[in-house]
Amino acid sequence: MGMVKRTVKEWRRVWTTHKYKEKKKLSDNRLSLKKTETGPKFNEERIIETANSWPTIASVASFGAPDKSFDDDALPSISKTVRSPSMIDFTDIDVIPTTASEKRKYSFQNAVKRRKVSSSIGDLHQEELENEREYRTQKLQFQEQALQFQQQALQFQQQMLQIQQQTLQFQQQGLQCQQQALQIIREIKDDTKSFQINMLQLVEEKNNFLLQQIPREYSDISDEA
Repeated sequence: MGMVKRTVKEWRRVWTTHKYKEKKKLSDNRLSLKKTETGPKFNEERIIETANSWPTIASVASFGAPDKSFDDDALPSISKTVRSPSMIDFTDIDVIPTTASEKRKYSFQNAVKRRKVSSSIGDLHQEELENEREYRTQKLQFQEQALQFQQQALQFQQQMLQIQQQTLQFQQQGLQCQQQALQIIREIKDDTKSFQINMLQLVEEKNNFLLQQIPREYSDISDEA
């Protein structure tokens, strides 16, 4: 088979598809790095190296670039200048460092980011703990206030019960006083009745004595005459 011949549009479509796949792999590598806090695996490093070397490979004619210039292709008349694959801008691709110094720098930057993330997480955790502590403190205060209100209500109930008991005692004492007054009145009536009976008996006896004295006086008068 000969070399693949494609138009500029076809090469641009091939390169766009490859660029999208590589960027997706790099994004997955970053996500894996954030989750595991470790570097890329061996296969991932090979993918990264391939992605970094792609601009050089794309500029080689033997890779499959057309053997004629792009100016010979039949393209629509447009004002924009057509760019070859070697002219495409690669600055928007985040390249993972491969050298030792770049890896150290990249590792240091990741460590700084992790510390910032850990610090932010620690601050959020501390804030959450403080909010929970404040909530528990307020809840405890509300419970103590509710307990105080319940104790006060119980004291009021006890006081009301004492007042009711005292009222009942006063009523019982009043009833006893009424009974005693009735007893005294009854005794007074009985004494008055007995006194009246005795007085009537004395009057009757006095009358009987007087009646007995009258005949004796008449008899004495007749004897003298």
